[in-house]
Amino acid sequence: AFTIDAAGSLTAVSGSPFTSGGSAPQNLEVAPSGEYLVVTNAASDNFDIFLINGTTGALTAMSGSPFAAGDEPQGLSIDPSSTRLIISNCLDDSFSAFEISPLDGDFAEYSGSPFAGPDCQDSSVFNEDGRFLYVDGLNSFNGYSVEGDGTLVELSESPYPEIGYNTDQGVALSWDGNHVITTGRATVTGENSLVVFEVLPDGNLTRETYSPVPVPRVTFEVQSHP
Repeated sequence: AFTIDAAGSLTAVSGSPFTSGGSAPQNLEVAPSGEYLVVTNAASDNFDIFLINGTTGALTAMSGSPFAAGDEPQGLSIDPSSTRLIISNCLDDSFSAFEISPLDGDFAEYSGSPFAGPDCQDSSVFNEDGRFLYVDGLNSFNGYSVEGDGTLVELSESPYPEIGYNTDQGVALSWDGNHVITTGRATVTGENSLVVFEVLPDGNLTRETYSPVPVPRVTFEVQSHP
């Protein structure tokens, strides 16, 4: 962990590097609230939650961390309110859903979790108000409605066809919340690309006519910036 000064220089946070509670850390994400950090550990089938010191940036493991996940957890997503956490389990094609309030010490898995998902999913993203979740699998891309009790219900038009493109690595929401972007590779030619979908009012997605957008190299992650 590092602090960043006005010039962009990095300085290691006191206590860094921090020790994971599992093996083969895979992905990490800071909650939108800035209060905590989640790290998936693929080889030990669990994930860490660290509380973030708002002054120093130092990390402290949440009580009970690491927490059990499914088979080979890889991707994760935290909703905009920072109270819901999704862990993508690659090898058993499922995702685990949790309600979380780290500063209060509250943490619980939702009833019905883990939920069935696409094959070997490794990334997911919530829409801007947290009502919908989009999950990227090896050969499919799925959307879900997030119910008030934490239940995930697949959207009516999901999974979304890629027109000859696999989406197997990363997914992001555009900064304005109107589009979902995934990484892709043509199944026939092997061309690397970004696949762009418009988010409809009911949460379903429709692929933009200009998509896919070619990129020069294999793309493992994608992010959006204003």
